[in-house]
Amino acid sequence: MSFRTTRGLLLACALLTVTSIAVSADPATPPTEDSKPAPEKKTETPPAWPDCNSLPAKPNPSVRVTSAEKLTPGARQSGMPGQSSQSSPAGKPTPAGKSSQAANKVTTIVSLHDSLVLTVQNLDWLRRHQECTAGAAQKKPIVLYLNEYQLADIEAEPSVNPEDGKMIFPLRRTETSRQVWTDLLGKPGWGSRKIGVSLGLKDEFAVPSDAVVDLTPLPKGWLTFWLVLLVIVGGWFVKMARTTSLLRDSINSTAVDRNKPWSLSRLQAAWWFFLVLASYLFIGCVTGDYSTTITGTVLVLLGIAAGTTVISTGIDDGKDTPESRVLEQAAITKLETEIAALETDTNTLATKIAAGTATDQEKVDHPAKLQELQAKRSQLKKQLRETEGLRKDILSDANGVNFHRFQIATWTLVLGIVFVCAVYRDLAMPQFSETLLGLMGLSAGTFVAMKNTEAEVPKK
Repeated sequence: MSFRTTRGLLLACALLTVTSIAVSADPATPPTEDSKPAPEKKTETPPAWPDCNSLPAKPNPSVRVTSAEKLTPGARQSGMPGQSSQSSPAGKPTPAGKSSQAANKVTTIVSLHDSLVLTVQNLDWLRRHQECTAGAAQKKPIVLYLNEYQLADIEAEPSVNPEDGKMIFPLRRTETSRQVWTDLLGKPGWGSRKIGVSLGLKDEFAVPSDAVVDLTPLPKGWLTFWLVLLVIVGGWFVKMARTTSLLRDSINSTAVDRNKPWSLSRLQAAWWFFLVLASYLFIGCVTGDYSTTITGTVLVLLGIAAGTTVISTGIDDGKDTPESRVLEQAAITKLETEIAALETDTNTLATKIAAGTATDQEKVDHPAKLQELQAKRSQLKKQLRETEGLRKDILSDANGVNFHRFQIATWTLVLGIVFVCAVYRDLAMPQFSETLLGLMGLSAGTFVAMKNTEAEVPKK
């Protein structure tokens, strides 16, 4: 190749190189398809929960409680509260019909102080509705409903997994829910009772529910324990009352303790003591409340009984004087003479009647003589300070039955029955009106006033 040709090729290559560099550096030159940069991907930020704009006016499917189970010990830590296998995650509800059939087959037995695990269909919608219908200051909590009764102060406890469609509610009795629990547990029996369970926003309506539980009003373990203890204490008290002067008059008597006359005032005090004790244990056993059950009415009734006993004892001690003992001894001697004479007369008349030689007048006189003999023997027992039996001892003095004794005994019995019925119905000790308590106090005051004037010696 010639020199001229070689130089031409070199010049052509240099020109081509310079042209290529100039073209690539020119910004006006459009880039080729291969030289275009890859487009940037735009990241869309999802709407913040609860996304009220997309919340439907009506839930589909509807919010519904499909089951309720008792929270088992240790279930919260295990992440599986309750015992149900029918639960489903929020947003993937179990069909209502299937849950209803399962609920009809197995019913959970619960009692006060347990916790319930509610499985809720479409719970997410209810939570979003809760957030979207009010500001943070007016946010209504989700509360428990039992038999359509709202338990306004029982809110859900935190669940292990907020997305599992479950809510946990403790069954507890507070001052706010006292009346609701009275309606649910009042007049308790040995068995259980069916209770419908639901939830809803506070001061609104409960959502539809298929859940039913068996509520047991009486915890059998504690009830048995208190009954056994009460029977032991009561039996021991009755034994002492029969063999000692625990419930007997404290008057001077030569009779042994078990033969002394019964005291009306002491029996009244014992009556109210055991009614209040049994009621206190019963209410505490059912409700678990052992601190707020004693009412003002209870204190007044116990005070009336205690005051009557103290004043009656003071009256009896005041009547035991040397002068009264002389009069009583004279009355005893007279009664013994009269009883001996009446016994002779009645025996003679009985012999004549048996032999058929009694006159018509003697046949008429015989029952009258027997009645008089019985009355004299009763008076003698009164003078000797010996018992004639519970009924006669508390209702009569040396001359027979007295109205003031009958009055206080009757009112004590009637108010005691009313007291027990109120405790059984309302699971609370009653609050008697001031008028009713005044009536009880008036009866007690009449009794102690008239007791001070009761005859110690029978009238002639």
